[in-house]
Amino acid sequence: MTITSLFCDLRGFTPIAARLQPSEVRELLNLYYDMLSRSIFERGGTVLQYAGDEIFAVFGAPLPDRDHASAALACARRLFAVQPQLNEELAKRRLPPLNYGIGLHSGEAIAAHVGSAVRMQYAVIGDTVNVASRHCSLAREGHIVLSAATAALVGAIDDSERMDDIEMKGVAGMQEVYRIRAGLSAPSGSPELTAGTVT
Repeated sequence: MTITSLFCDLRGFTPIAARLQPSEVRELLNLYYDMLSRSIFERGGTVLQYAGDEIFAVFGAPLPDRDHASAALACARRLFAVQPQLNEELAKRRLPPLNYGIGLHSGEAIAAHVGSAVRMQYAVIGDTVNVASRHCSLAREGHIVLSAATAALVGAIDDSERMDDIEMKGVAGMQEVYRIRAGLSAPSGSPELTAGTVT
C-alpha cells in the first residue's frame, strides 16, 4: 500500500536528559508523546512507535487514505502549532521547553502484523520508512523536511524551499528535498522557546 511516513525527533535533548532526574525525563517525554500523538490521531495518522525521543507515525495505514501526503504535512504543521502549548505545560512542571524536526516521505510499504508466537505487533515496513527517517535527520529544529515524492503528491507548497543534490546515508544518488520553516530555530532547553521570540 502507499503511505506517508512521519518522523518527529527532538533537537538538543541529550544535554537536557543528562541534567534531569530519570523521573523528570519520563515526565517530559510522556507529555511530549501525549500532546503530539493526539494531534497525529486527530489528523488520521497512526502512531507506530516511540523510540527514545522520536515519534514514528504513518498516514494511509491501516486504513487507505488517498490524501495521506497532504494529511501528513498538515499534521506536521499542527505539531509545531501545538508547540507553545506543550512548552507552557512543561514550564508549569518546571521542565525545559522542547523543539523538534520532522521528516516526511511517501511511497509503497508493507503494513501487516509481524512477530512470533510470543509477541505480535502491527508494523509498517519498507524503504519508505527508512527514507522518511533520513529526511527527519536533515530537519533542524523548527523545520519540516519532505521528499520530492511527498511534495509531488501534495502539490504546490508556497512556503517551502527546494534543496537539490542532497546526500542521504543509505539512499542511492543525490536527492531533491523540500524544507519548510514551521517553528522556532532554537534547540530544546532554550528559554526563547517559551517566550516565542526566536527567529
